[in-house]
Amino acid sequence: MNRKTMFGAIVLAIAAPGSARRIPPPATTCIDGERIVSRRAQVPDAIDFTLTGGKTYRSRIGPSCAHLAELDRTYLLVLEEQQGRRICGGDRFRLIDAVAARSGGGGGFPYCRFGPFERVTPSR
Repeated sequence: MNRKTMFGAIVLAIAAPGSARRIPPPATTCIDGERIVSRRAQVPDAIDFTLTGGKTYRSRIGPSCAHLAELDRTYLLVLEEQQGRRICGGDRFRLIDAVAARSGGGGGFPYCRFGPFERVTPSR
């Protein structure tokens, strides 16, 4: 095999697997809060939001957001910032113990921030 043929074979061998690789969809900055059908904590550091139409987006929160495992059982998600009806990466929220908040002890809950929203359901 001459050098040109060998070089061509190497280029094809390298290029073929790359074209078959799946490139993950880019992270989205915001989701429409009015289209949220459900949300589910993905412990220890993320929340999945399913929108009408079946698309699901994951926002990585980070481990510093306490009580994520108790979301919607003991703790409620309360938005502190929102861009109209959109929820965006960087927006602040709190996880508040509903019982403590009703009894006047709701002031000590730390802020958390949404990360970018990544698509976790396949494209159609």
